[in-house]
Amino acid sequence: VAAVYLESKMTTEPKPATVMRTFITVPQEKLKTYAGVYPLPQISQTLVVVAEGGKLLAAGPIQPPIEMKPLSTSHFYVEQLSADIDFAPKPDGGMKVKITQPGALNEGERIEDTPKANLDLTPYIGTYWSEELETQYTFSAVKGKLIATHIRHGNMDLVATSKDSFSTGWWFAPSVEFVREKDGNITAFNIGGDTNQDIRLS
Repeated sequence: VAAVYLESKMTTEPKPATVMRTFITVPQEKLKTYAGVYPLPQISQTLVVVAEGGKLLAAGPIQPPIEMKPLSTSHFYVEQLSADIDFAPKPDGGMKVKITQPGALNEGERIEDTPKANLDLTPYIGTYWSEELETQYTFSAVKGKLIATHIRHGNMDLVATSKDSFSTGWWFAPSVEFVREKDGNITAFNIGGDTNQDIRLS
């Protein structure tokens, strides 16, 4: 959770007086408009936002994911981190996020899920198997997008975040990073999350 990473950068301050907050219910379709990957350049971290089960979650390498509780349709609060999170749509259809904590303010813009004409997805295509988890993932390319498929979790569009790295909408695996051998061939991928292991190409 990107917001969690801020803790190590914050100075210790007296705890503010308790503030009573009234949370509301936001429709799932509205929550989905905020889902995605938000790089936070000020701290070189990334916030992964997932909409699932009527909740908005901050997912990442720290498990389980943390719920963002809505104070309005665009303003959320994370109690565990004393963090206010505000989303603001951009005129071009993108989305911005602002994370406010005591002593810290970070902003970022969502990486938009658009096909990249110059991105060759062919090396990633294939079926990958984990002996330890006894499960497999299949990756395919459809209309310029990389699609991950799992028998229990269905299909998920992936968003390229950097070379050989992609973000997902799965809270248990918010990111995948493909592993290249010395010859440049991809033989495995690493699930970002608490599993943190290679799943090999079969």
